[in-house]
Formats: sequence, structure tokens, C-alpha cells
Amino acid sequence: MAALRGWWDGDASQLKPAPRDAVAAELALLAGGADRLIERAEELADAGDLRLACHLAELAGRSAPADRGIWKARAAIYARRAKSETSLMAQGIFRAASEEAPK
Repeated sequence: MAALRGWWDGDASQLKPAPRDAVAAELALLAGGADRLIERAEELADAGDLRLACHLAELAGRSAPADRGIWKARAAIYARRAKSETSLMAQGIFRAASEEAPK
């Protein structure tokens, strides 16, 4: 993997990527649905891996924007992440993410 330089993270798939919602939908399909993604996110959060849990919770939310149960679980994971952070900036970003929900 190339060293990080400027705006590009060295991951070729991130250069002109597919829309995040499309990637999330495909990954949810492969995982067995958005419910399975959020279930695994909760398992990871309970095991203490909040960073990875947030990735899966975000994918679940993006792949099922109308599912209020998934968004509630997503919010809880981001709220836990906010509480675990020492950086005020990170706390604010994760707290804001916990309050997001599609309209």
C-alpha cells in the first residue's frame, strides 16, 4: 500500500468511488441484509470494538434508510463511541452521528 499523501488515502477503490449508499446496499446483500450488519455491529460494540462497529452500523443505516430499528441501533452505537472518546471534537462528531436519521 502506498504511503498517504494529501487527499488520497492510497486505496485505489476510493479514487472516484461508487456512491456510499450503493456500496452499503451491495455489502448488506452479501452479508444477508441490513439486519445482519447491525446485529454484527452490536456484537462488535459489546466486545469493545466500537471503531469497526461504527463502520458496520453506518453500512446498515445507508442500506436501509427507512428502517427505524436499524437507525435506533446505529444511534446507540455512535452514542457509545462518543462516550468512549477523550477528544472533544471526536465526541461531538460521534454525538452528531448518533442524532442523524433520514427524514
